[in-house]
Amino acid sequence: MVKKADVTLHIDEELDDARTSQVCSILEGVHGIQRVHCAEHQKHLFIVEFDPDSVDSRAVLDHVTRQGLHAELIGL
Repeated sequence: MVKKADVTLHIDEELDDARTSQVCSILEGVHGIQRVHCAEHQKHLFIVEFDPDSVDSRAVLDHVTRQGLHAELIGL
């Protein structure tokens, strides 16, 4: 059985469509991440659904900050 958890990421920088797609693609390629959602009018917020047995929320954040972005987890 696959467990499911989610985390909201806030990215400090203003992202254009191309950069938003790039961040989504990077996250979707991470083993254990099941879904990434970014609202069209709130491109600085990402909701990431993941399997906590495969990846943890800190690793999700690390994948974003390694792209040179400043981000933090919301609601933990």
